[in-house]
Formats: sequence, C-alpha cells, structure tokens
Amino acid sequence: MNEFDYVIVGAGSSGCVLASELSRDPACRVLLLESGPPDTSPMVHMPRGIGKLLDRTNPHVWSYKASMGPGRGQEEWLKGRALGGSSSVNGMVYMRGLPSEYDDWAAAGCTGWGWSDIGRCYKAMEDHELGEAEWRGTGGPLKISMHPRDNPLYEAILTAGEQAGVPRVDDVNAAPQGGMGYQPRTIFEGRRWSAAKAFLSPARARPNLEVRTGVDAQRVVFEGTRAVGVELLQGGVRSVVKARREVVLCAGACIRRSCCNCRA
Repeated sequence: MNEFDYVIVGAGSSGCVLASELSRDPACRVLLLESGPPDTSPMVHMPRGIGKLLDRTNPHVWSYKASMGPGRGQEEWLKGRALGGSSSVNGMVYMRGLPSEYDDWAAAGCTGWGWSDIGRCYKAMEDHELGEAEWRGTGGPLKISMHPRDNPLYEAILTAGEQAGVPRVDDVNAAPQGGMGYQPRTIFEGRRWSAAKAFLSPARARPNLEVRTGVDAQRVVFEGTRAVGVELLQGGVRSVVKARREVVLCAGACIRRSCCNCRA
C-alpha cells in the first residue's frame, strides 16, 4: 500500500492541480502529501478568516524570515501550510501576469511558457463572473467573482486614477496596457475558492487518489540517479513511500533547512 505511480510532495496550488490531473487515469495510483492540516477550518472558507489565518502561531501557515536586501534587514513571511497551500490562506486576489511577460519567458528559452500556451490554460481553468472573452474563460473549476461596487470610496479612488491618466478597465487581467478597476477574486457565493476546493475536492472520490495530511517529507529516496520514493515522518514514525513512475516536488521554495526539516 506504500507504492504508487506518482508521489506528489506538497498539496498547494500546483500539487492540487497535479493530483487532479494525474488521477484522471484510473490505471495510475497517486499519493498527495501535505505537511499541514486539512482545509476544514471555518477560517479557511470564510474570506474574512484571513485575519486569523495569517498568524505565525496558526497551524495553517509556515513562518520564516525573508531578506529585504543588503542593509535592509528581514521581514516575516507567512505561506500556506494546509490542503490548498497559500490559496487557502491568502487574500484571494486573482491577478495574472501580462501576456508579454509570458512571451518574454518563452523568448528566454522557456519553451511552452509563452502566452499562446499559458493563456489557453488560464481560460480552461476559469469560471469567470464576467463571462467568456478573448482573455477569460467560463465553465472551468476555478470560480472567479468581481469585488462588489458598493462603496463610494472605491469610485473615488478609480476616478482619481482616471484624473491622473490611468484608464479605468472592467477586468485588470484583460488590460495589456495597464489600468485600474475592481478586483477579481477567488471567492464564490461568499466562500473562499482555493485550489483545494476547485481542483482537489472533485477528485477525492477517485479510488486511485490518496491524500495524506500532517506528513513531513524528509528526503527524496534515490536508487543511483533515479528518484524512486520519499522518506516521510508522521507522528514520530519514519517510513518510505515508493514511486513507480515519478516523484513530483510541489512543496514551494525552501529558503532555509529549518523551515520544514527537509534534508533533500
């Protein structure tokens, strides 16, 4: 039972998507590992719960120091540590890069990362309140709503931007020349719509997908130069899960070894 086709380390935004996509093949057994807890807390699903979630003592976040540059000291950063990763604790702002930025990546040698490739991926995963357009998608698993237009202060800010020469736009993600507008959000019917909610939850009924929380990945296990599994620590007990095909690392950027006991 500790052997799978794919072992995915980290159930954040990318891990949730990969678990969903890889488990579409019923012939593949997929294991998704997450160090943090499940996303069952009411604070995760309540948008205003962010005020409680972003606390260094909260079990749903990692806390670490990030350098602000030479001579500028450090600041504390909090990142998600739960099913859904940071998409379960963040401010739910849905902001994409500009098409030109993705095209710059492709021009720099990142084949497959140009806007012609990434743009269609965005459209496929979106279910946008504003409806389908050249830059937006509908019918996808990720619910996107617009910030309510119910406060005169918001209008005053946008009007001030127009007076300063910044155009007002309906969708800031569909404004290649820039602009100001109401913020798209990953919120649906008053609830956070995280990667776990959008991509992982529908897939968890599949018998070939197993999700484990409260598990720390210690290292990738190799046979020669081939990654064949992951060493785990759970409740003080060490074990190894084997991967017949691939070990997929989706645990985010590790900036110091003490943050997750990683020895890989």
